[in-house]
Amino acid sequence: MDDQVFIIDFGLARQRREKSRPTGACPILGTDAYRPISNYGRVEYQPKDDIESWFYMCHEFFNGALPWDKLPHSSTLDFKIHCRKLGRDLLLSNMPDTFDEILKSIDSSKTKVDYFQISALLKAALANLSQEQLAEPFSWKKDPTIVHRAAKIEQGRVIPGI
Repeated sequence: MDDQVFIIDFGLARQRREKSRPTGACPILGTDAYRPISNYGRVEYQPKDDIESWFYMCHEFFNGALPWDKLPHSSTLDFKIHCRKLGRDLLLSNMPDTFDEILKSIDSSKTKVDYFQISALLKAALANLSQEQLAEPFSWKKDPTIVHRAAKIEQGRVIPGI
């Protein structure tokens, strides 16, 4: 349990129903950095958008930043579109090869997600890692400042984010 990372963003949460009716234009959801391209057009949020946001988080885990992090807000959408087409290598840098297939799956889907395919691709990526790579601690476990702050948080002496 100590080496698990939980990603929770309730800003993106929406109640799902078996047969939901389209609600028309939807509000802007979540953090702009992880916002799916379709939501810029204020299109109804779909399950595939969750996977697109997750993909951006994975890119950030592998690279430390997203390609558009330092761009002005007004340029983010255009650069995301560029990264999905001609600049695809920017989104796939330092990521396992299987993430190219995951991105293709996201791009080819209109609404539904093939979770089994994505799961199989992730398992394939893990299978290609060496035991040394799997045993390597997360970068934040090596940073003494972060380790010290985490210990204080666990002891209840620091409120996260303050």
